[in-house]
Amino acid sequence: MFGILLIPNLGIVFADHDHDDEGGGGGCSGDCTPPTLGQDSSGVIHVTGGFTINGQTFDTEHFEQTITTQTVRENEPVEIILKVFENGGPQHLKHVGLVVGNEYIFDSYVWRHLPNAEIGWEQTFDGIQSVEIENSENLITDVNVKAEIDGTITILKFQFTPTTTFDASHIMVKMWDQNRSYWVNNFHNALEIKSNPFNHVNIGVAVLPTESEIHEEIFEIHEDEHESHTPNTEEIHCSTDSTAILDTRFGSVYCTPDNFATALIESGLATAI
Repeated sequence: MFGILLIPNLGIVFADHDHDDEGGGGGCSGDCTPPTLGQDSSGVIHVTGGFTINGQTFDTEHFEQTITTQTVRENEPVEIILKVFENGGPQHLKHVGLVVGNEYIFDSYVWRHLPNAEIGWEQTFDGIQSVEIENSENLITDVNVKAEIDGTITILKFQFTPTTTFDASHIMVKMWDQNRSYWVNNFHNALEIKSNPFNHVNIGVAVLPTESEIHEEIFEIHEDEHESHTPNTEEIHCSTDSTAILDTRFGSVYCTPDNFATALIESGLATAI
């Protein structure tokens, strides 16, 4: 059988195979090779670019790896694409689970599992597909999973939208086939979810950003303390549907969506650039 031991917070996974890939001995019969996002237990590579998050693609390693962090803001969509190889063919792949925020902290002398969300794709023996969601803290919304077959590879596109900031950096992928041959991949530092100061609306009135939120924006202005405090506007280039403003509350110049710019200007808190 295939055993898993996960050490909280360290994310270390130990796998024990009492059998070879042909199922000889060790209590395993038939197909004992689990699905994979990259290579099988003998080191043969079946998939390249098995894990993609918001357009950034990574080759997968056995069990554990740290990848380049992708940053989104709450209420911005996330897409994770998995390319899964199952040696028995795509029809033998039964479950692929995506766990977002699989983090632990040591609190009051015990390990505590932080809130997380899990999206599970299922396929029955007769090919009927379904999606199950464990989201007790309402951390994500707009969940969607699309599956397509490319030869021997099953491509699964997981889409969801974080509703709030939470510790989602560790993403776990769990897979098994019709013989319950099981595999896990852990991707550390994969996703950072930041607060979005421009998406909170109360009865149609925009909530204006605070100074700290403004300083997180990519248009933050760095002034030399020995120079004039007049903001430099020459390098400000806003995207479509955004307006450059001088926020008179903080003396900051930045781009903001048109409706927020209008609200700030009409309230006397900003001037258009």
